[in-house]
Amino acid sequence: MNLQDCFSDEQREFFAKQNVDLGTAILVKIPSFTVNYAKYAIILAKNTKDVAMVVINSEVNPNVNWNTTLISQHILIPVSDHPFLDYDSYVDCTALREMPLLDVISFIKNNPDKVFNVSDSVCAQLIKAVTESIFISNAEKRKYKFI
Repeated sequence: MNLQDCFSDEQREFFAKQNVDLGTAILVKIPSFTVNYAKYAIILAKNTKDVAMVVINSEVNPNVNWNTTLISQHILIPVSDHPFLDYDSYVDCTALREMPLLDVISFIKNNPDKVFNVSDSVCAQLIKAVTESIFISNAEKRKYKFI
């Protein structure tokens, strides 16, 4: 029996809705992403339909991030402050990954063991990096109220 089995469907729904929030990290398979396995993604913003997330990678890929500007858009997330990670990792702030809000709520409701929090200091760095990013369009930034 899983711990989540001890809670009603309504209680799990409430938990899920409360955790679709800034700085929540979830281990989720991201649709139309370059890999077909689950990755950690951090929720940075939401609107009435969608959630905007940034992806955590184990390292900065030099084949994709080949110059200092691209590399600078990867924020260190230390394992010492984030025990859900296996090692120091990097958050890619060159792109927002969108998922429907209802899909994220459903995922969290059914996978509460894959929900974690990111430190306030890392969240602040991520918001700043996304807001200032030249790789994310102003339309995307406006959609999620970064600008």
